Amino acid sequence: GHRLAEFRTVGWQVEGQEVDLKAVKTAQKTYGLKIHLGPIDGLKIPDETVDAIIMNHVIEHVHNPEMNIAHCHQLLKPGGKLVVVTPNINSLGHQYFGESWRGLEPPRHIHIFSCNTLRKVAQKAGFCRYSVFTTMAHAEVIASGSFELQKAGDRVTSSRTSLRSHIAAVVFQMWAVIVYLIDKESGEECVLVATK
Repeated sequence: GHRLAEFRTVGWQVEGQEVDLKAVKTAQKTYGLKIHLGPIDGLKIPDETVDAIIMNHVIEHVHNPEMNIAHCHQLLKPGGKLVVVTPNINSLGHQYFGESWRGLEPPRHIHIFSCNTLRKVAQKAGFCRYSVFTTMAHAEVIASGSFELQKAGDRVTSSRTSLRSHIAAVVFQMWAVIVYLIDKESGEECVLVATK
């Protein structure tokens, strides 16, 4: 609910959707937000009534991404925007860390996208106007978690990172910026911006 609360402070009328009851209750209690419980295709919102939909690190968790994005297309008003942010399978981090890449997150992440696959999902959902790109904005966070995964192997670790992993992640972020200047598809996240 934090991001929705931020949007509300700049004048947006906001509502959220969540499948986890505990998360819904927390967002309602903490921020006083209207949060719908259940999958997006079960929302009781009329078609073509929404100005914008933001799915930040959501699409990789759903069983049917195409259906999910198609439902977003239905909900959006003509001219409405959909923004999707998700881990990039073609990222520098995935190339470097392999199975220890924080973006994989099995079994929570069901689908991992590239720019090309995200583009295809947007097309199949009915979007004709869209752009897809990558960003290295969170490379340090992904790298920090990936270094911890490398170190821990199959063991479960705490969410805290060591100083060594943090420093290595800062260096990785600088490296990611340099690589991104050469390869615009190397960013840690794919971003879809689609207009109905």
